[in-house]
Amino acid sequence: MHATLAIGDGQLFLHGEFPEFCGQDSARSPTCLDAVTCSLHLNVDDADQARARALAAGAEQTMPLEDQFWGMRYGQLRDPFGHLRATAAPLT
Repeated sequence: MHATLAIGDGQLFLHGEFPEFCGQDSARSPTCLDAVTCSLHLNVDDADQARARALAAGAEQTMPLEDQFWGMRYGQLRDPFGHLRATAAPLT
């Protein structure tokens, strides 16, 4: 399965492990590679709520969610597939 996201005039393709796509050396998950090749940063309205949902879905906290000096409530998680995700919300 895959998803296509339209961003401006471009597209971002998301999919799970799919070695048939480009051979055995590509399209592998971070868990398979034992490395992370990118991270996803999400700006949300409520970082605490987003973090709670992610933890309930099996994510692991890698950086506590805290108020940062640059004016965001920010933290990082690793999802069950090994991807890093940063969650940020503006401080009010």
